[in-house]
Amino acid sequence: MATLEKLTRLSEPSIQGAQSVKKIAKDANELVRQSQEEHQSICKIHPKLAFLIADSHVQIKLCQSLEGNLKRHLADLESTVQAKEQQANDLFQEMATILELLKSREVNEIGSHSIKDGKHTLYDHIDQEAVDSLESRVKQYLQQLQDISKTNSEQCTQTLHKINHITIPEAEDISITWEGVQAMGNLIADSQSAIDDISQDLQSVERHCDQLRDTIRDLEVQGGTLSIDDYNVLLHDTDEIPGIVADLEEALSGVRQRADEINVRHLQYSAFFDESKRRFAAVSEISDIFSEYVQTAAGEQSRYVALVAALDTALEDMWGLVTWYRQFHSAYDGLIAEVHRRRQAQRDILAAVDDMRARLDALHMEELQTRAAFVDKDGPYLPSDLCPFIQDPPSRFVIEEVADAGRFASVQSHETRTHQVLSEAAKRGLVLGVLSNNKLLNADSASLSNAQQQSLVAKAAALGFSGEAGKVQTVLSDDLQQHIALVGLGDTQAEAAKISTTETEIVRTAVATGVRQLLQARKVDSVTIAPMPHAQAAAEGAQLALYKFDQFKSSKEGEDEAPASINVSWLDSTQKEWDAGQITANAQNFARDLMNTPANFMTPTLFAERVAREFQGLDNVHVRVHGPEWVKEQKMGGLLTVSQGSNEPLRFLEIEYRGSGADTPVDLGLVGKGVTFDTGGYSLKPGRYMDAMKGDMGGGAVVVAAMRALAQLRVPINIVAAVPLCENMINGKAVKVSDVYTSRAGITVEVMNTDAEGRLILADALHYVTDVHKPTALVDVATLTGAMVVALGEHYTGVFTPSPHLWQRIERAAHTADEPAWRMPLHDCWDAMLKSPVADLSNIGNRAEAGACTAAAFLRQFVHGKRAGKGILGDQNNDEESSPKWAHLDIAGPMEAASTSGYHTKGMSGRPTRLLIALAQDLAHKKLN
Repeated sequence: MATLEKLTRLSEPSIQGAQSVKKIAKDANELVRQSQEEHQSICKIHPKLAFLIADSHVQIKLCQSLEGNLKRHLADLESTVQAKEQQANDLFQEMATILELLKSREVNEIGSHSIKDGKHTLYDHIDQEAVDSLESRVKQYLQQLQDISKTNSEQCTQTLHKINHITIPEAEDISITWEGVQAMGNLIADSQSAIDDISQDLQSVERHCDQLRDTIRDLEVQGGTLSIDDYNVLLHDTDEIPGIVADLEEALSGVRQRADEINVRHLQYSAFFDESKRRFAAVSEISDIFSEYVQTAAGEQSRYVALVAALDTALEDMWGLVTWYRQFHSAYDGLIAEVHRRRQAQRDILAAVDDMRARLDALHMEELQTRAAFVDKDGPYLPSDLCPFIQDPPSRFVIEEVADAGRFASVQSHETRTHQVLSEAAKRGLVLGVLSNNKLLNADSASLSNAQQQSLVAKAAALGFSGEAGKVQTVLSDDLQQHIALVGLGDTQAEAAKISTTETEIVRTAVATGVRQLLQARKVDSVTIAPMPHAQAAAEGAQLALYKFDQFKSSKEGEDEAPASINVSWLDSTQKEWDAGQITANAQNFARDLMNTPANFMTPTLFAERVAREFQGLDNVHVRVHGPEWVKEQKMGGLLTVSQGSNEPLRFLEIEYRGSGADTPVDLGLVGKGVTFDTGGYSLKPGRYMDAMKGDMGGGAVVVAAMRALAQLRVPINIVAAVPLCENMINGKAVKVSDVYTSRAGITVEVMNTDAEGRLILADALHYVTDVHKPTALVDVATLTGAMVVALGEHYTGVFTPSPHLWQRIERAAHTADEPAWRMPLHDCWDAMLKSPVADLSNIGNRAEAGACTAAAFLRQFVHGKRAGKGILGDQNNDEESSPKWAHLDIAGPMEAASTSGYHTKGMSGRPTRLLIALAQDLAHKKLN
């Protein structure tokens, strides 16, 4: 029984400790629950806080942007208003200036009969009310703009003042706050783990207590007896309970500490959230202020835009009025000049009438004297009806006297009489050169007296003509016997020995323009050219200006063209130079004829026959026309290939001129492309431009024309010309793309484009001339590539040559003839582009580039032999030692003139005939080494 009491006494603290532990566990659970609620509350607040902070950042940036835009808007508004004010002030000043100018110009100086007395100016014709109204409108708009600018400035200042008094609290970075939330969650997790451990320990204590109660209950049932071993076990379990309770109290203290930390963080987070809400409210207030300003300013802005547009319209109207007044003033000046010109014309007419009256009076007196000498008693010996020309002056020469010499009256009637007088003038024309400042050139040679020369100078000055190069003025001579074209030569040297090539072109163009003016405007039937600084250039200009191609027109009525027959003569001793110019110009016109003639009248056969007739009677010339059989014998595969698509038989024209002796070498070989019509073959040309392909034999035309001129000029040089003639047409036998043929040189060629046919026939001709005649220099001429037109246009001939010495001669000839030429690149790199997978060469480059260059590189293979085609740039002067020295002239650009001007006539140009003539003359003067 003592043992039971002792055991009961020992177990009471343990049981009480267990009950304390239960209370501790309950408190811990309550702390954890509260912490979890606070954490959940923070987690709910956190997205809102993130939104508040992020949105406040955006709003602040937006407000800052709006503030900057607002300030810029004010600056732009002020700048616009200032600019409009300056523009308006400039226009006001301009208007005042022109009005003062109009006030200073009296209109009664032209003899207006509507003015009776007093000063009358151009200002009297101005609608001053309209000017005042326009200026008032501009000033009104400017004032309204200034008002809007002022109002905007005030509103903007007030808005900025309001927002500057609003303080925006600073906000921490949201990432820091979120780290706190995560730390709080970790604390709660740790607390929950501690509570779990306490619960397990509490369960252990409860088990011990339950066992202790069960043991005591069993003892009570058994009468209080207990073995010594059971007693020791119970005693040991009872001793462990206080230690467990102490551990539980320590764990509970940690939970309380964590709960306190969570509570502190919750308070901090709530304060931060409240601060963010205040910050967001401040930003929202600023945004509302800006929105209010924007809504207020929107109406003002639309009004401002409308006002600026109205002001611009008013300023444009004002500028238009200023411009019109200036034009009005200029027109008045033109009217004054016209009045003075007409007065001078009236005086010239009256003087001419007085002169004719005097002549008629003299004739009348002579008639009376004649009648008196042959009168007998029965009456006059000569009846009056046989002398109808002896009568009173014709009524068309009777001019009414002008009542007031200071005024020009009856202008229209005098113009009519002037036209009648001019219609009676002789159909003779004179081209007279005029240097700068209206200095007549060689007027004495034109049989013009000093008085007539002075009269011409006065007329020219009255008409605003001053001798400027390129200008022309046509006047009637004082004796009404001829029309005189005064052609401006500018500062051209008057002596032929000092004249430059540029000045020869001025002479050529001036004479051509003068002749064309006399023929078309005055319809003269003969033109005399007064001595010019360069006789040959003058002759070329005159003869080239006469050219027209109208042989296929059945009726020429109503056309503004020259008469059918024109006689052009030269008033100078330099007849030889004049004749030379006539020959070279006629040669170019001959080339024009060949190129302009329709293809059905200029087939290969007709071309060869026409050329053969042209060379008949010329010394030292041999013309040979070869047919298809001869071409087959020569194995000219290119010419045969191109021609097989046409029903017209091919021809090979060969012209040999031996100007320096039959036993001397050939100095120059010329080869010209002779495709009399080019459809392009199966690589068909566009229909829009195919009509010009009647001139695709332009290379052959200029070659034969130059040969004719050289023979007529008897130039001491040996030349051989070759022109392969054919058509490039389509039929069942026509060459096809990818066909392969063998050329005269033995080189096989794959035809990858049937429209690149010119190089095929030129290749055979070049090889023939090189192989048979062995010339020192060889030049081919062809309308070869459209790429050359793109590169140089219609004025320049493209020249490809590996010889710098031959290029120097060609360039010099181009300057002499005033037919520009430009050297194009000819490097080894083009050879590689001509490779073919099935033949030695392709007739076009393997890339869509450098079309003119690859064409020249193709032709080079048949003069100096097949090239390796290494594909490197190389030196284009690498064939200087080769023979012959060769050049290729691509004339696709200059073959046709787009318009009529100077000595150029719209249509086929016949260029560069004169360049080839000049080149041959230069080579005759100094042989090519």
